[in-house]
Amino acid sequence: GIEAPKLVFANDEQRDSGASCFVPSLNTIILHGRSVVSYLHEFAHFRFGRSEKTACIWSVNLFRRCFPKSWARVTFDGHMIRARR
Repeated sequence: GIEAPKLVFANDEQRDSGASCFVPSLNTIILHGRSVVSYLHEFAHFRFGRSEKTACIWSVNLFRRCFPKSWARVTFDGHMIRARR
């Protein structure tokens, strides 16, 4: 019952996925990088609002449940999830 947000891929070698954002006035998610977690995080802002805590909890838990093999290969860098190298 809600209008899907527009999705813009703004791949820029100078920026990582931490620069991704949801712009409510444009109903648009802008993704930098190739992170599924960043997309889920910004979708959570679209769906649930501005709360950073809610967006983090929802996106990380959904990623963990849907991609258990990938989850086993991540590490935390502050509140960011990064693939282990």
